[in-house]
Amino acid sequence: MKTRTFSGRRPSNIRNAPRISLRDRAVAWWQARQAAHASDDDRDDADQPSEPRYELTRIAGVVAAVVCLSLVAFVAANFDQYTARTQQFHVANFSIKGATRVKPEAVEQASGVHLGSSLMAVDRVQVQRNIENLPWVRSAHVQEILPSTLAITVTEYKPYALLLDSKMMVVDRAGFIFKQAEPDEASDLPIITGLPAELVRDVHTQVAAGDKETVTQRRLRDLLRLIEAHGDSPVATRFPLSEVHWDPVLGTTLISAQDGSEVRLGRAMETDLGRAFQMVGRLLDTVEGRKEWLKYALLDDELRPDRAVVQVVPFGQRDEEPAKAGGAAGERLPTSAPSGQADKARQDDRKTEPAAAAAPRAAEQDTAPID
Repeated sequence: MKTRTFSGRRPSNIRNAPRISLRDRAVAWWQARQAAHASDDDRDDADQPSEPRYELTRIAGVVAAVVCLSLVAFVAANFDQYTARTQQFHVANFSIKGATRVKPEAVEQASGVHLGSSLMAVDRVQVQRNIENLPWVRSAHVQEILPSTLAITVTEYKPYALLLDSKMMVVDRAGFIFKQAEPDEASDLPIITGLPAELVRDVHTQVAAGDKETVTQRRLRDLLRLIEAHGDSPVATRFPLSEVHWDPVLGTTLISAQDGSEVRLGRAMETDLGRAFQMVGRLLDTVEGRKEWLKYALLDDELRPDRAVVQVVPFGQRDEEPAKAGGAAGERLPTSAPSGQADKARQDDRKTEPAAAAAPRAAEQDTAPID
């Protein structure tokens, strides 16, 4: 076994290098570390504002927030006391416009707002609903006017006709039934009869957009258009309307407010109102030329459409008193008749009319040419 001996000399393949003591290495590492920290601090100081300026900005923001909160708290705590002491923003008077049929006092009472109430606490939507519950009011607009006025503007229904069934109801031109008629409201409006009682349940209601009209509602609107066409026709003054009666079999019959004479348009003439009222005008000319009074006329003779079956009475033999304008039907029919009683009475009166028309009597019935 071979043994190696160490002679104490450095091998020849290792170069000679200067020796660095452990102390020198530690000093160099510490100096490098201090230099790195110093460069980082300089970079951070360049990015951030100076410390005194940042502190002043933050203190100013806190002070401003505290002042604002204190002001809001002060106003909230003393607002009610201020308004109560100065009597401002409290309802001191009402300004009501557009009320003609309904009394301003009724509008004020229906609003539910009392004098002295807080003007700022008025619920405009609720006040509007309260006022629109009044029979004559179609719509209402409510507005507060500082310091102490509540302004209310109402739009009223415009009565156009009366609808008679179990009760006498008031109808506007659009066909809205909005109230029950009072005795003094039935003197100058034409009366519509013959429609079923289901319409009376629609009092003060409107057909919403998209809702489908019933057959009766559509018939009511058709009769209202007939009344409007009559008012625009030449016979409006010679044959003023007292009543428009509709029958599902006989059609439409017009009753004069001047003398109670009746003209039955039937079903055929309802679609051509212009021609129908021209025929009525020529018929009145013919009868008056003979010095006779027209009692009844039938215009929808299908066999002879160019003629009208009429019943006339000479002026000297006329014993009926002329009906008052606008009130002929109102005098014959009560304002609170049982349902269907008026229609039944009218149909009973007309049972003999076709036979009489087929066999006219001298000086009382005749067929008059129209064209």
